[in-house]
Amino acid sequence: MKCSYEFNHGSGSNVDDAHCIGYRYDARWEWTPESGESWVIELRDHKLHCVLVQPGWLTDLWHSPTGGVFSSFVNGRVVRNLEPTSPPDAWTTDTLSGTLAGIWGLADDLVFTWGQRDGKPYMLRWDGKVWAEIGVPGFVVAVHGIRPDLIYAVGREGLLARWDGNAWSALASPLASTLSAVFVSSDDETYACASSGQLLAGSTHGWAPIASHARMLHAVARFAGSIWVGGGPDGLLRLDGGQLVPLKPNIKAKRLDARAGGLLITAPDAVVETRDGQRFWGQKIDGFSGIVADQSPSWVGTPREGPGTS
Repeated sequence: MKCSYEFNHGSGSNVDDAHCIGYRYDARWEWTPESGESWVIELRDHKLHCVLVQPGWLTDLWHSPTGGVFSSFVNGRVVRNLEPTSPPDAWTTDTLSGTLAGIWGLADDLVFTWGQRDGKPYMLRWDGKVWAEIGVPGFVVAVHGIRPDLIYAVGREGLLARWDGNAWSALASPLASTLSAVFVSSDDETYACASSGQLLAGSTHGWAPIASHARMLHAVARFAGSIWVGGGPDGLLRLDGGQLVPLKPNIKAKRLDARAGGLLITAPDAVVETRDGQRFWGQKIDGFSGIVADQSPSWVGTPREGPGTS
């Protein structure tokens, strides 16, 4: 059987200190949970290490500052392991509820996961011991912050919200389109990007568009003195003089994670790093496919209706 492979949801500081999700699915069809599987991949020692496989759809992943992993599952579960190099049976599965779409944390005892339940927005917070449901002002797409009382969420219909350490508060938004990513740089410098192509900047004076692009923007981060934006098929962009300029058209960036150790860039066919904003290198998708190619796909033998079947 011919399979397709794709990277997504890279999280960490560089390609020697990160994790990502690798999707493998039947090449005859687009990705679906019924004909695909999700691998948690550790990037370490200039190599890829597949540390966990789950039939179906892991929707997001967060690599903690200590190297652990939290990953959300579409069916309302979270898998976590603070020592992911340990055997697969050492992973813990938390059975929650609803449909989980994303996960992000600031520390091992401050993690948020979100999605929907019964058609309504839904979010939980992990305090290091238990998951507790918390109120949320809308359908969240992405979360980022730098302190327990300085965390922002963005999402559908221009959702902008701030976490003050106890609760979320909705903020006035200049857009009605979905905000796809957010990055907090300081108390008075925050950025977000939109599915409609706008790049926003936020401060104590509010939020406003500062640049635009012809197509969806997927990710944003501040690193090495510049604002970087993931343009998906349009490549890695950088803000320059009020314009989003293609810097690396060959890196189809869909996820950015900027930390002290570097900028991690996830594209469907590669996970790439830069530690200075000038030199780039990383791991290509054939490294993933080569590791798992001799392992039978989990969906083999499971009935699947594809295009043209009845």
